[in-house]
Amino acid sequence: MKSNVRVAAPPQKPLLVYDGDCGFCTLWINRWRCVTGDAVEYLPSQDPLIADRFPEIPLEAYRTSVQLIELDGSVHNGSEAVFLSLSRNPEFHWLLDIYQVFPPFAHFSEWGYKFVAKHRPLFSIVTKLLWGRHVELPSYFLMRRSFLTCLGLIYLIAFVSLWVQISGLIGH
Repeated sequence: MKSNVRVAAPPQKPLLVYDGDCGFCTLWINRWRCVTGDAVEYLPSQDPLIADRFPEIPLEAYRTSVQLIELDGSVHNGSEAVFLSLSRNPEFHWLLDIYQVFPPFAHFSEWGYKFVAKHRPLFSIVTKLLWGRHVELPSYFLMRRSFLTCLGLIYLIAFVSLWVQISGLIGH
């Protein structure tokens, strides 16, 4: 939801400020970093630079929801801040489009964000049960390497078998 607050000294790139003491928040910020790459900067609200850089935002606001500070100085919070930050990746822009075009979705997502924010310890446990200790996007490196190694062994066996049988199959 867009806040009435505007900061006097906006950041060089969009900045998402989150509660660094919250394990749930930290888990999901790590995933969002993978999604947005370098398009968005992330800082915990406990960072001493935050209070000095953005005195317009009350400290209590950081404890209740994430705060996205845009290049023009506007401040967004709650699910809108999440969708705006994720929309920096074109694959996730559809979430922001639905949020902006369909008011019932916006209302429901804000309600859901507030519900999760009030029950963060419970959702932290649910997250760890469903995703494990790390929610970052998987790289599939080991699976890809294993698959290609096995495929290479299968080709090796096939060509060695052909080499042994080639004279019988084709003739001299």
